[in-house]
Amino acid sequence: MSTLTDEPLPRGGADNLGLHDHTWALIEFIKATNTPMTIGIQGEWGSGKTSLMNQIVAGLQVDHDGVRRDQRFKQIWVNAWESSLMSSHEETLIKIIKDIINDLLHADEVVGSKSKLWAKLQLAGVGVKQAAKVALRDAGEIADLAQRALGIEAQSIKTLRLELQEVIDGICNASSNPYSGIIIYVDDLDRMKPGDAVSLLELLKNVFNLKKCVFVLAIDYNVVVKGLSEKFGSREDTDWEFRAFFDKLIQLPFQMPMASYDITTYVKDLFSNIKMVGNEPYDEEFFENASEVISRTVGVNPRSIKRLVNSLSLISLTNSIRSAEVDQRSVLFTLATVSLQIAHPRIYRFLAKNPRYLDWDLDYAAQHTQRKEEQIDGWLEDFNEAKKRKAFDEPWEQCLYRLCYEDKRDRAKSEGISQVFNLLKDYVEEDGDVVMAFMTGAIGDSSVTSVEATDILTLPQKGSGKWRKAEGFESWINDRITSDFKDRFPNFPSVSTLNVLKTLHDVSIGRFRASEEDGASSNYSIHYTGALTLKFKKKKVLSVWPSPTKQGDRLNIQVLRSPKIGNKFLHIQGVERTFSLGRKPFRILNIDTRETEGTVYQSEFQNCAFYPESDDLNWAALFAWLVGFSSDALEDDNMIRKRLEQLVSDFHSEANTSERFLAAKAAIDLLFDVNRRQVVDLESLGAKQ
Repeated sequence: MSTLTDEPLPRGGADNLGLHDHTWALIEFIKATNTPMTIGIQGEWGSGKTSLMNQIVAGLQVDHDGVRRDQRFKQIWVNAWESSLMSSHEETLIKIIKDIINDLLHADEVVGSKSKLWAKLQLAGVGVKQAAKVALRDAGEIADLAQRALGIEAQSIKTLRLELQEVIDGICNASSNPYSGIIIYVDDLDRMKPGDAVSLLELLKNVFNLKKCVFVLAIDYNVVVKGLSEKFGSREDTDWEFRAFFDKLIQLPFQMPMASYDITTYVKDLFSNIKMVGNEPYDEEFFENASEVISRTVGVNPRSIKRLVNSLSLISLTNSIRSAEVDQRSVLFTLATVSLQIAHPRIYRFLAKNPRYLDWDLDYAAQHTQRKEEQIDGWLEDFNEAKKRKAFDEPWEQCLYRLCYEDKRDRAKSEGISQVFNLLKDYVEEDGDVVMAFMTGAIGDSSVTSVEATDILTLPQKGSGKWRKAEGFESWINDRITSDFKDRFPNFPSVSTLNVLKTLHDVSIGRFRASEEDGASSNYSIHYTGALTLKFKKKKVLSVWPSPTKQGDRLNIQVLRSPKIGNKFLHIQGVERTFSLGRKPFRILNIDTRETEGTVYQSEFQNCAFYPESDDLNWAALFAWLVGFSSDALEDDNMIRKRLEQLVSDFHSEANTSERFLAAKAAIDLLFDVNRRQVVDLESLGAKQ
């Protein structure tokens, strides 16, 4: 296990952000540009500016084929923030200008020692103290500062520039060195006080606006804006002055292309440091989903992603010490909760108080917001518009929208947050209770990396309801089924229930050749999670899970609904068991306001409760038929999952007199009519005892 330091990509290090083309374009530009030239590498703090500059430094020392050549450029690196530590404003500026000149003079000892600046620099130590009271505001005071720092006797800065130009020309024309130009990199400007950063930019522009000289500045435009506010006042009133000042300083702005970062590759590289699933590799689907979660929460800022991965490293070590069993799904849930913790702490707090987010409703939102969001200007229009979109067409999603609305940042990202919650739900492909068990476990894990005061969060007991994966059928029975209920139901599961579960296992392995791993040669795979689940081509077709009741053991069976029979609900004649939706059915309450209730979540599935101790039937025949029925439904192009998204979209967005709207309403009413049944005769299946 290794953790990640907050260090930029080293010079010549592997490019995991996909910046290669941009790096080499900048390198070729620097080689060919007329001078003087100032390039501004712009981006928010942590966006990879230093890493990019490091790659430019390395690239200017080699050709595209990676072969090291003679260095054509004297490259000087200045860390502005480090120079500012333990120094006053004026001392910082003097220190930086002296360091740059010193590096120039030592680029070629022969040329440098002949310069008038050589002697002046040796005597300039006293200049720092003399300049301590200088306020840098205009060109005259810049000249005064240069005079105090270097003992320049001229009344203007022109003399200093001329002497510096002589040094640079001498270096570039001398046969004693390979240099044809000077490149000066200034890093960490955005870590300085905004006013100091602006002063330094002015100083560099006035002193080093020289031929054969290229400046590459790592800068956050927002920091410049803050510094300029002290100079020009409010940006709203003088925006043109802000832009004019920036354009005067920067001839080539380059914005860090965060939107096009190869986040999947970057995440893969970072996750190579974390072994959260034993030594098993993560699959491509995991990385695609992890990248989606990250981009919609913490974003593509490399520094934020490193913080996220370090948090996951700590959680991984904790789980390892506890010998906790985790798989890729629990890792993805933990990643998502930590991402929300970093990017949207308010939403994380709501989730920590109630991890069962699929059960969130208006009452839960009102409990936390007191419906204050409804008093914000534009609320009703925004809310009605949001309900037309897929991200907010269910009650729990509308609750999420309300929770986000009070905070402008959360509001702007609300659709992305909803998409993360939906991604987690779809990734599990299990019953909602299993989804919520994953989330409860993830909240428990992530509590150790929260920066909130502990009394703010009402966190679940560590491991309570936490999903875990068993290694085989016997392990699943002993460690998952029996242990979860042993205190309240010591005789659960009964012998009859165990026999039925064993029958399903034998049918899966024997008749359908199910493997215990996805991706094996068989189309079927069996999984031991909260339920005993059978998948066909990596998609769930049947789940079975027992639960104890006062009346005896109940066996819950879930299969797909089939378009071939009009998506009717199965009625098993002989034991008189009828399948239905696992959650409250989606129902249209008002076509004018588009008000609905219930959920479309997992509406492609139907559930039924059987009772092994009293239901007299041939379980092997029933299971075999249900698996075949459900697998056939999965292959149908008209499967509910594929149609429902468009139907709900048409219902919310089309005019209520249009054909598309009326067709969508009729189809939705039909899909969620639990009274439409397809009778299945046990005798015809050979399932009646």
